[in-house]
Amino acid sequence: MVYYTCGVFFDEMATPATRPSKRKALAGLGVAVLAGSLLVSAAATVPAVLVGQQVNQTYDWWESIEVDAAVFDVALPGHVYVTDRDGNDIATFYAENRIPLERLDQISPALIDAVLSVEDREFYEHGPIDLTGTARALARNLATNSLQGGSSISQQYAKLLRAAAGQSEQERSAATETSLRRKVVELKYAIALEERFTKDEILLGYLNAAYFGDGAYGVGAAAHHYFGIEASELNHAQAALLAGILRNPGSYNPVDHPDRALARRSVALNAMVANGKLEQAVADTLREQPLELSVTDLPNGCTDSPHPYYCDWVRATLLEDEAFGATADERRANLDRGGFTVTAALDSSTTATAQRTLDEALGRQDVAAATAVVEPGTGHVLAIAATRDYADTQFNIPVQGQLQVGSTFKPITVAAALEEGFSPATTMTSPHLYVPSSGNYPAGGFRNSDGRSRGPIAATEALKFSVNAWFVKLTERTGVTDVADMAFRLGMTSMDPARRTVSEADLSITLGAFETTVLDVANVYATLAASGVACSPVAIIAVSAADGTALPAPDPACHQALSPAVADTVTALLGSTDEPGGTAQDVTVPGQHWVGKTGTSNDFGATWFAGYTREVSSAVWVGDPRGPSYPTNNVTAWGERHHRVYGATIAAPLWGNLVTALTAGQPATAFPTPGPLTVSGFAMPNLVGTDLAHARGVLTTAGLGEPVVQHVSSQSLPPGTVAAQEPLAGSHAASAIVLQVVTDQDSADE
Repeated sequence: MVYYTCGVFFDEMATPATRPSKRKALAGLGVAVLAGSLLVSAAATVPAVLVGQQVNQTYDWWESIEVDAAVFDVALPGHVYVTDRDGNDIATFYAENRIPLERLDQISPALIDAVLSVEDREFYEHGPIDLTGTARALARNLATNSLQGGSSISQQYAKLLRAAAGQSEQERSAATETSLRRKVVELKYAIALEERFTKDEILLGYLNAAYFGDGAYGVGAAAHHYFGIEASELNHAQAALLAGILRNPGSYNPVDHPDRALARRSVALNAMVANGKLEQAVADTLREQPLELSVTDLPNGCTDSPHPYYCDWVRATLLEDEAFGATADERRANLDRGGFTVTAALDSSTTATAQRTLDEALGRQDVAAATAVVEPGTGHVLAIAATRDYADTQFNIPVQGQLQVGSTFKPITVAAALEEGFSPATTMTSPHLYVPSSGNYPAGGFRNSDGRSRGPIAATEALKFSVNAWFVKLTERTGVTDVADMAFRLGMTSMDPARRTVSEADLSITLGAFETTVLDVANVYATLAASGVACSPVAIIAVSAADGTALPAPDPACHQALSPAVADTVTALLGSTDEPGGTAQDVTVPGQHWVGKTGTSNDFGATWFAGYTREVSSAVWVGDPRGPSYPTNNVTAWGERHHRVYGATIAAPLWGNLVTALTAGQPATAFPTPGPLTVSGFAMPNLVGTDLAHARGVLTTAGLGEPVVQHVSSQSLPPGTVAAQEPLAGSHAASAIVLQVVTDQDSADE
């Protein structure tokens, strides 16, 4: 009764005189198959009249199924290819190893014959459903009380596309669950699939989408993975093996289950003989051949990259930058789906030079070195490197390490003071021990590292000798918050006002007591090199789809963060550090104009050198990655033992060697001559601690007029010093500005 009912319908479908339109016929076919399946399961348990009602309900359900055409346009998961700025491959990322092929003629005819013989021998003759195969499957399912088999290649491809298009685990599971509902929905998609695409296009899509086991998706990846060849080169034995895997990729995986794979290959060879695609004698000969695998794993991730730390930063960018998705889940999904090429800002030659330079100095020991190289004015990070093997420790020191920066911070303080009207010619005395009148300070006060008192000295000498007390005094005048804000504007992300922990009392900010990264230090100095143009450092400069279409990439957001006059003045002042007696006197970069600054944190926990030419900025850190409690003492560099290590000991000559190598043969570009300094905007400058004449000059330069001067007494400040001001520094400058100035005796207001 059951098979008669289905058989009558099939006969009617095959009768030309009664055949309906194509769409109606296909719809009716789906209902017939569905009805047959339901009748098989219901005939023995319900009255015939109820069976008829069930068929009617089934037809209504079939008509209610909607096909989402967008499923057919979904991009199957593929590779993310990463190249350097010159187009050289440096890494590949993928969740599914798939090498898409664009044409059927890129696939061996032997493979096509094998797959059709095993999976759907009448694929080119039948419509979206294989009636004969489905009838066999229905009989088998009735006998075994199961639901499996009988799907045409169109149906299997529809299932793969629906699973790939699923936006949630629930949607993906619904596309692959073992249920009659899934089979019917799949059939309706298969009908729509065949209305839209040719048989060749469907077969090609299926062979690109199907899973061939052991992490190989699609025949292109399978040919490479199992045999190390192109899909067009597959012979009959290899083709039969791959075709056999499709039925159960886990069970027939030839790497894990070679005996099962051999047996399954024999089944596929027999199917090819039965389908007239292979002579029996040839099949018998092939059956005796061993598997002869040549398993090749395509590199995936950063461990095998020639530049693993840069690769690691690229991958982190893909997962964190909103250019690649609005949410973390969306970015992860986009990375897993792949199908695009990333062009990194990385210059492979620069990176190789940086790595070699660091390795030649320190090799591998507890104390490490790290560097970042930034192109001023673009945000392009040309290189990052560290004396650690990525395979052993995947912690990216130049990008992730939060490190105290020592005196490399001091030029930032100078920039903040200059912007507020501080004259670089202003002199201050700098005792060996300095106790500020307010704010936090270490026991006994701030100390000059060389143990000397200096003064009166101006900014040039203060930078040349890196005089701590002088910079603490300058920070008192400028304001800790203003200094921190300047650091953030120049590119030090750890000084973001939204998350920094710096208070107005933390005068040690100018001595680099707060942490940041090697990359951020290099980027801050790049801003100074570019006359105040600040850019966010970027690992990725372009992204393109498989067809070459440009996709969104991170924006370096370059902008004028500091006036050229201030930035260029800082550069001019830094030029003193390589003069005789300066902290950088032993650094040389032949044929180039350069400036730089040493840095040594408390107790030698970290040592630095940061500097720049007009074309390249770099920071070099030398320290123990375990933290500042492990001082950089007793370090071997270039084969020589160093008991006590300062920024000038290893980091400075390392920087000199690196920049010398990077700029060899390049013309020297002079830094711009600084323009006149002015106070930016209408913010009130910090005048406390300056002398009255200087304060009046600042206000005049800023166009803020003559102040009202009030005389006050003081036991700690010398006569003529501004003790207080109204409005306060940083606030909106008012028309009436009041300065309280220390005098020997009280007097009336002027």
